Amino acid sequence: MKSDAAYSASSNQTTISTIQYTLVAPIGTFAPISATSTSMTNLVGGVEDLLPSTNAGNYIWSTQRTALNTTTEYGYFALTGSPILPNIVAGVEIPLFRFRTQACIGSIRMYRNVADGTGGADTPKLNSANSIYLSGVSGALSDSYKDNYGTA
Repeated sequence: MKSDAAYSASSNQTTISTIQYTLVAPIGTFAPISATSTSMTNLVGGVEDLLPSTNAGNYIWSTQRTALNTTTEYGYFALTGSPILPNIVAGVEIPLFRFRTQACIGSIRMYRNVADGTGGADTPKLNSANSIYLSGVSGALSDSYKDNYGTA
């Protein structure tokens, strides 16, 4: 994630209460070719946590997948718990997680809530988002990472 503004842990602005990313991939990327299982079984070693938190050990990454057609599936990466970042510096990338699949079978991209320069919006059947919620930040900035990666 990358913020347009700086936030200070001393004022409790860097507590994360929600992170969810949804990825769109060819069917079979995250699990066997089936729409009946919600488990990601093609990950090698699971999700590697990269979050530099002062509350480590009190949160976990969870993964889930679903398929709505014969060609595309969706991988959900969600964070449960409340990691607290030491500080958030404006314009500086903070790596959250990484993963590897057993085999590359095609391109993976972020789910699009709305049409943007990379293409049209994804299926409206999903209640999905690419969002990070900072619980200590008030007002309109509290969901400042909402929308596709790279936007405000």
